[in-house]
Amino acid sequence: MRKWRRSAKPQPQVAGQCEAFCRAGELQVWVTRQGRLILVCDECDAAWFDPENISESSFTILDPQTSELDEGDPVDHLADLAEVEAGGWTRYVDAWARRQRELMSRWKAHLRAEAGRTTWIGHEHIREALQEFADEELQRRRWTATGSEVSSLTEAISMLYDDSALVLELEAGREVYRPDIDQMLSDLLVLLKKIDQRRPAEEIL
Repeated sequence: MRKWRRSAKPQPQVAGQCEAFCRAGELQVWVTRQGRLILVCDECDAAWFDPENISESSFTILDPQTSELDEGDPVDHLADLAEVEAGGWTRYVDAWARRQRELMSRWKAHLRAEAGRTTWIGHEHIREALQEFADEELQRRRWTATGSEVSSLTEAISMLYDDSALVLELEAGREVYRPDIDQMLSDLLVLLKKIDQRRPAEEIL
């Protein structure tokens, strides 16, 4: 666990994927001690100050233990939504969010195509997600954590509706439990979609 990330609480603002190096991590927006925005890969710790130039030749070195940069301006904390907006990086975060929604839409379309060939429903996923939504202390522990038990509103919604294939059954009008329960699950999804998931977990809670 990186020492400089243990106190991080805000929901990460993500502006891309680390395609220059590890090709697995997300580029999270952080703020340096001098107040500069910087993109940091959450897997390999490669970092960039210019979101328009994310390449192998333009990165800066970040020490994962001390957060020190080779430019002498340490990374301080995860940027919140207000800091991203103030720094003029909102368009990069929004573009990545749109890309993720498009990918999710394609995945759902794939699941819909498969739905006619399977009756599988992830009841364990549904049960676990509903337990998380029903327990505020559990939400606070998971959504603001930096250890092994880490979750978020986005992940809880995905577990409840996408990972379980529940959303496909509800959208198709097929009965999953009982009509009244299915309607409550549909209503819950409508309410959850109204929440700005980019907001810090503390504000959502």
